[in-house]
Amino acid sequence: MSRTSWWAPAAAGAFLLLGFVPLAPADGAASALVGWLSLPFQALGDAEAMALGSGLRSEPAREIAASESLLELRRRELENAIAGDPTLKSRPGVAANVRSYDPEEARLTLDSGSTERIEVGDPATFGDALVGVVDRVEANSSTVRLTSHRAVRLCARVRAPIEARLVARGSGAGRLRVELAQRRDIPDGAAVEASTAPGGDRLDRAAGFLLGTFRRNEANATAAIEPPPECAPERLLQVIVRVDHGPSTFPVDDRISGWERVDLSPSGDLLPGRSTMLGRIAKRAAPLRGAAVAFDGWLVGRIARAGGPTVRARCAEDPGFEVDAILLPPTGRPLPLGRVRTIAAVEGGIELVPVSGTVALPSQAAGPLLTGNGEFSVPKGLRIGDARIVEGRLFVARPFRGAEVTSAFVAIARESQN
Repeated sequence: MSRTSWWAPAAAGAFLLLGFVPLAPADGAASALVGWLSLPFQALGDAEAMALGSGLRSEPAREIAASESLLELRRRELENAIAGDPTLKSRPGVAANVRSYDPEEARLTLDSGSTERIEVGDPATFGDALVGVVDRVEANSSTVRLTSHRAVRLCARVRAPIEARLVARGSGAGRLRVELAQRRDIPDGAAVEASTAPGGDRLDRAAGFLLGTFRRNEANATAAIEPPPECAPERLLQVIVRVDHGPSTFPVDDRISGWERVDLSPSGDLLPGRSTMLGRIAKRAAPLRGAAVAFDGWLVGRIARAGGPTVRARCAEDPGFEVDAILLPPTGRPLPLGRVRTIAAVEGGIELVPVSGTVALPSQAAGPLLTGNGEFSVPKGLRIGDARIVEGRLFVARPFRGAEVTSAFVAIARESQN
């Protein structure tokens, strides 16, 4: 018998032998085998029950845990999306979640649109880098052409080790192609940032944001700009859309005449749990008590005491802080909540309650929480955070604490001008 065919008779013999094994012992052996094989999965189930609570409430607990994990992930991503450079951070912007990425079209789809003041032509950034340009806007969504899209053309410059201006266009291959350069000796590896256009356009708000690294191809005498690896579109969860109005260029209306920069420092409040800041206004102006303090499209707090160039600001984390708010659920109409009050600062955010006590919070609702239209010196649309309502309690995730902000802008009401 060959060595390759000995198993056939053996298999037949085993089959015949199984025919004489009593049914009950066979079932017992099978049950024992199944039990041994299920031990790892049972251990995983026990671990899940320990993490989420009893099995009777594992499904609701799992949903809440998943919601908290998603909000925590978005909070951490938003921390990365917010610019680190203080000058760039102070520019107005709207945080938007990335719904999808289309590599063939070099586009991102966002979950924010015209309801959050986003318009066609607004630049989208991540950290200190430019990601792309908004090219389509709907009420609750928008799309962004990446800088590598062939339809995107930008003015740019190199600051170090030499000064040089250049023009770049998306190459359609994940890079930008350098069309014109002021100098021929730009070194390989130099950092390239967006700059203002000679005639001015909407992309001027992106000036100073990084485009990428200058790469020279000596073989064909061309040059390209390679975007930062941290801005790889398939990895982006959130971006900041630089809107045309906000803390630094907010439109003049019948209530707000403008915004002034305020430099902030901890107030040294001795009362436990308090969160207030001392501020000095760069230009001599007189903000009203209750005026909004904001940066990057986010509400930091409100002026608690004014008078001269020195002010005291009450942060949103301060217990008793109040503001008119509106919730934007993923579907359906916005939900005006009226005035809400901070009752406590929690891990990664704050807990709020309606001031009137008569507003019924919708069960399990979630979405961006923005300032409403019921405050004289707090403009509508500043972002308070990502809200979720659990068992009648309103939790708002925020990527920063007011005490961490060193520079912001304060709203100047029209009647408060000198």
